[in-house]
Amino acid sequence: MNPYLIPYAKQEKDTVELLKKIYQTTDMGCTTLDALIGQIEDGRLKDQLRREYSHYQHAQQEARHQLYSYGRLPPEQNKLVKTMAKGDIHRKLLMDRSTSHISEMVMQGASMGIIAVQRAKNKAANATQKSRQIADHLMQQEQAKIEQLKCFL
Repeated sequence: MNPYLIPYAKQEKDTVELLKKIYQTTDMGCTTLDALIGQIEDGRLKDQLRREYSHYQHAQQEARHQLYSYGRLPPEQNKLVKTMAKGDIHRKLLMDRSTSHISEMVMQGASMGIIAVQRAKNKAANATQKSRQIADHLMQQEQAKIEQLKCFL
């Protein structure tokens, strides 16, 4: 579809919704990795997750910058959701602190992120090319993370 024929309001709405989902997904990724990194004993896995944390921060910064360009603030992550996610991580770690289990947890989170961003991208058919590129890049990073973590299983 020719982007010049799309009403600006629809394009802005779709773009903002996609950017919000990217921001929320990366925020949750930072929250969960932050809770995990201090619990990891395997130095290689810890280094890998620190790099992933940096990727989340970069994507989050891009989404934030784009939201600001539309005069929007990034969405606040629900504190209860964050607290519950951290509690779930700690509960799972009480049962199994192995490198394999932690890798599996991160891979599952990455898969959830891919699904959430892809669903938002599908709904945001009129989003700008830039916002769609940010979403695609994030999903590619998530998929690469899954591949890189397989060796820890």
